[in-house]
Amino acid sequence: MIYLKSSSLLKAIFVVLMVGIFCSMLVLLGSYFSIIQNKLSSKEEVIVHQKNVLNYYLQHLNEIPEGKITDDKFNSIEINSTVRKKQWGLFHVLSIASVANNSTDTLETSVMCGSKSIDSVALYLVNNGKILMLGGYTKIVGNVHVPYGTVNKSVAHKYKSNSVLDGELVESEKVLSPIVMPNSFFSGKKLNLASLLNKKDSLLVNSFQNETLEIIISNGDQLQNISLKGNIVVRCFDTIRINKTTTLEDVFLEAPGVVFEEGFKGNVFMINCGRVELHNSTLKFPSGIYLEQRMDSTIVSLKGKSIIEGGIVVTGDLYTGQTKRKIFIDDSSVVIGGIYCKGYLDLRGKVFGSVYTNHLVNNAFSADNREMLNNVVIDTKQIPEAFVAFPFYTNSNSYHVFVKKVY
Repeated sequence: MIYLKSSSLLKAIFVVLMVGIFCSMLVLLGSYFSIIQNKLSSKEEVIVHQKNVLNYYLQHLNEIPEGKITDDKFNSIEINSTVRKKQWGLFHVLSIASVANNSTDTLETSVMCGSKSIDSVALYLVNNGKILMLGGYTKIVGNVHVPYGTVNKSVAHKYKSNSVLDGELVESEKVLSPIVMPNSFFSGKKLNLASLLNKKDSLLVNSFQNETLEIIISNGDQLQNISLKGNIVVRCFDTIRINKTTTLEDVFLEAPGVVFEEGFKGNVFMINCGRVELHNSTLKFPSGIYLEQRMDSTIVSLKGKSIIEGGIVVTGDLYTGQTKRKIFIDDSSVVIGGIYCKGYLDLRGKVFGSVYTNHLVNNAFSADNREMLNNVVIDTKQIPEAFVAFPFYTNSNSYHVFVKKVY
């Protein structure tokens, strides 16, 4: 008979117990690994599915109604998706929510979409019976549509022309073709600015998957020391002043006047404004100013070294009201994208894109030389390849592309 010491027996039991625990852990880890692998595989399938849905609806963007729709074309017994289309300026936002039927996790994605086409027009000046005069070093790259299909170069010593035209000269029509303006009505949950500023963290983010949030600014309030991002419309019944302590991303502004003070940088869209001023400010891509004359006057001014990466639209119905529709681009300011002006354009800086206008003016010249450009650059070839300019007009070469991913 073999006798074991109690200590040896305890050690044997301990070893058996540890081996059992280790084996159980291996089984448990294998089970968890299988679950995680299945979840990752399911999530990967949802991501692929969502990409297919987005690509399909991007190609059929014009056929999709505004609002929320259920995706029947791609839904299956494994994955279901809903799609929402929302106009945001001259762009659209596609929001998609997808969920696998064996999961409770929803994958949400929102992207901004735009229309892209090759616009060979650098300058389109309405045929108002006056030949365009070029002075100083004026460079225009792209086709030039002007009265009578010709231009004159200044011989006056002060404004003697050393201009460069790299494109075809074409006779313009007597009116600008209208463009489709964005939806000017946004409704949603209302929130007063004062309630935000009283919070310690003045940061507000609203997803495009949610209802639009309206922030109401009381008269006299400034937009400062606050960050706003996403599906947000800021409204005021007085002029809004925005300084560099404010962070804005994808936000809409609607007010009689908007003034961006020196040093501001952000991307915003403006609509239903009577006056917009940039003072050494930068509106980053994609930004846009869309003003349809509903007040006594409509004026956009880029002063100093201001930059807008997007475009400017100033329009109106009445021909007689065009004298009160004005755009001013200072000599150190730059517009990347395009300008559409059914009024008077005082262009002194640079435009990398297309310019459509009723009249060209410059305060350095007399009224007799109203249709004149001096030391100006308009270049359609300087637009970055990935840049999506405003689709003033679409043609057979137009196609939709993703502009950016939004919250």
